[in-house]
Amino acid sequence: MVCDLRLPSERRNAPDRLPQPSDVVEHHIGFLPEGANEMLRAVRAGEVNSAEIVAEVIRHYYRIPLDHLAEYREIFALLDAPQNHPLVIHCTSGKDRTGFAAMLILLALGVSEELALEDYLLTNSYRRDVSHIFKLPAGTDELHTLTSARPEYFHAALDAMQREYGSILGYLHNGLGLDDDRLRNLRSVFLESA
Repeated sequence: MVCDLRLPSERRNAPDRLPQPSDVVEHHIGFLPEGANEMLRAVRAGEVNSAEIVAEVIRHYYRIPLDHLAEYREIFALLDAPQNHPLVIHCTSGKDRTGFAAMLILLALGVSEELALEDYLLTNSYRRDVSHIFKLPAGTDELHTLTSARPEYFHAALDAMQREYGSILGYLHNGLGLDDDRLRNLRSVFLESA
């Protein structure tokens, strides 16, 4: 199963390249955080600096856990079904939509916040060159800032979950609908079979 978090326009511009013939099933859950399109247009136009990009992305990370519960519930529904394994989740660059999905999966599996943050920051070592999308030189400070995973983004998402649901476990239970049985099942499938 390939779970693609990109919008239809993103998929049209860069379709997944899957082996042919393939029995891989594609599942589309396309979304962008509120304000992301406007920020991306401003980056392309050279109208924002690195500090403004960081501030805007922090705002996105405060909203992603709350505004996109339905999309992340859908990802966990895919994870619940063994016929969907293995499951690849991706978006355009892998930092925000996919990065938050990976963060949630790790937290649901009982990984510590510190280790989940460490995993999130690995994005910086495996960054995809998206300079062609923005028509900016690859070395541009703003492009580097836009594609960087930062601890403050991760912490903004955690803060939002804790403020709204009291704790990360509260978010998993009451936001994502992952009761103790579902969490045990996920841990059994993904940890005990490893």
